[in-house]
Amino acid sequence: KTLSISWSHYLSMRLLKNTNGVMQLKLNGENKLLSWSTIPETQWRLLMIVGEKEMYATSHALEQKYQKIGYILIFCLVVFYILFFILIWRSSKKTSEFIAKPLTQFQSMVNRVGLGDFNLAHEGFRLKELNETANAIINMGGKLDRLTSELNEAKLSAEHANLTKSKFISNVSHEIRTPLNSILGLSYILLNSDLTSEQKNNLLKIDRSGKHLLTLINNILDLSKLEANKVDIEKAPFDIRATIQDVYDIFEHQSRKNDVHLMTEVDQSIPQVVGDQLRIKQILLNYVSNAIKFSRGGDVTIAVSVVQRSEKHIDLLFSVMDTGIGLSEHDQTVVFDSYQQVDASTTRKYGGTGLGLAISKRITELMGGHVGVDSELDKGSNFWFTIKLDIDHFGVSVIPKYKDLPESALVDTTHLQHECDIKSVEEFESKVSHLTALLEECDLESEFYYSKYKSCFEKLNPELSYALSEAVSSYHFDDALELMVQIKVELSQFKETVVDELL
Repeated sequence: KTLSISWSHYLSMRLLKNTNGVMQLKLNGENKLLSWSTIPETQWRLLMIVGEKEMYATSHALEQKYQKIGYILIFCLVVFYILFFILIWRSSKKTSEFIAKPLTQFQSMVNRVGLGDFNLAHEGFRLKELNETANAIINMGGKLDRLTSELNEAKLSAEHANLTKSKFISNVSHEIRTPLNSILGLSYILLNSDLTSEQKNNLLKIDRSGKHLLTLINNILDLSKLEANKVDIEKAPFDIRATIQDVYDIFEHQSRKNDVHLMTEVDQSIPQVVGDQLRIKQILLNYVSNAIKFSRGGDVTIAVSVVQRSEKHIDLLFSVMDTGIGLSEHDQTVVFDSYQQVDASTTRKYGGTGLGLAISKRITELMGGHVGVDSELDKGSNFWFTIKLDIDHFGVSVIPKYKDLPESALVDTTHLQHECDIKSVEEFESKVSHLTALLEECDLESEFYYSKYKSCFEKLNPELSYALSEAVSSYHFDDALELMVQIKVELSQFKETVVDELL
């Protein structure tokens, strides 16, 4: 197979021109490589024609081999990294468990201590520090167990001591109040007899001092009852406006005496409500008494407003505002604590035991309400309390005061004397003598029947019955007389009545 003439000519020219070289050509449809070189000694040209396939066969084989090697290396690297990351993950998991397990146990131990379980133990850990931490928690639990036991014992001891104290105070107060009531009752009867001016002044001093002492004793008794949870909240219909008017009437003379301008502000939309009128009045009496005491020459306002109202209930805000000496921020935080007053000079100058506000707070909380004070030194104070009361939808009328009763209401109850006898017994001789004087003024026979505890008033208005019992037992004779006249009106509505234990 020969080259064409044109290729032969071209090749000859290349060979003559270049002593060596390489060129590509196509022969018989195949790609060939032509390479030549000159032999220096003979100047001959040595030609070599090789097909490209034969020439690159080895390189192609090497290329494919290298590709396979590359793929294998890549695969190996991928597998290596996968295994590497799996190993790291497992190692980190073990490390995490190694650390997290003790921490979980620590948390469990602390939670058990918080729940009061002090019997702690642990499985033991590899690290010394973790074991020390676990042992420290166990020791802490043991100490807390001992301290809790001691605290419980101290609490029980304190509660027992407090109960004993309350019983002692109650017993002693009753023992003191019994002869004191006799003194007050007899002084009241003597004041209504013919006396000289000097005798009457002396009796008035006895009466004032006795009433002051009785108030202190009653406060101590109230506090001991509240501490022993022996105070029951009554529920009876009453009118807020009448209650505020009663408080105003009680302090009207005292406010004028202290040159205090006493005012009332009552929301006229407040309906008749159901609750413990006597306890609400007791709180207001404490508030107003303090306000007048510390506001000489100033103003005192008794206010009642509606906070919230629904169909069945109403939330009321009772406020007693004064322009008195005021309280510091620190005093405002302790003024409702038992036996607390601003300072010793306050006790010397104004008197008091520091029980009134503490009793007011406990009574309010017992009724589900709250107490508070807003004050500024030398500018005055606003003592307030809030309570939720039921609205009286039955329209039960409140019994009118004696001074509001028409003459026709004073019914003759002579025909009831045999049905409402009150017979005396020696055990209550002193009290009966006072009650006798009261009932004789009301045209009722004075016989007290101690052996029967059936109530002359259990068919009557329960609020009136309770009020009379409190008035007689506390020797508030003005109130008792007024209530007895009201009872005469009530008795006329019944044919059969039995006397209650009034004392």
